[in-house]
Amino acid sequence: MKNHPIQLVKIDTKELSVVINDLEITKKKNLEAQVTYKTGFHQFSVEEKVLTVGFKCLLNEDVDKAPFQLTVELIGIFTIGDEFPSDKIESFAKGNAPLILMPYIRESIYTLSSRTGLDIILPLVQVPSRQKDV
Repeated sequence: MKNHPIQLVKIDTKELSVVINDLEITKKKNLEAQVTYKTGFHQFSVEEKVLTVGFKCLLNEDVDKAPFQLTVELIGIFTIGDEFPSDKIESFAKGNAPLILMPYIRESIYTLSSRTGLDIILPLVQVPSRQKDV
């Protein structure tokens, strides 16, 4: 099987944080939270053939009197092969790269919440389909 011309080569953790504001509420099962995702990327480095993409997940960021707040921010480092069209790199950074990083975000949130006693599992997200209706 041939490798894709773009490869994830490293994941850096930029931020892991949790603040517990109400211990009693946070001990409940199946806690609900307002989930916000933010993504961004640095301009592709043609010389180094490297693309850096950030993905941040915030729970209860803007909720007044939230029983907890949790943040995970990861940075994905991707190498780009010569055969990948340069005019498609930005599209990859905005669409595909966050989807590739999503399992790492989910695992980090699960691990951090488990260590603090929070019972949280992120809801699944709907991935836009590029397939046309028949």
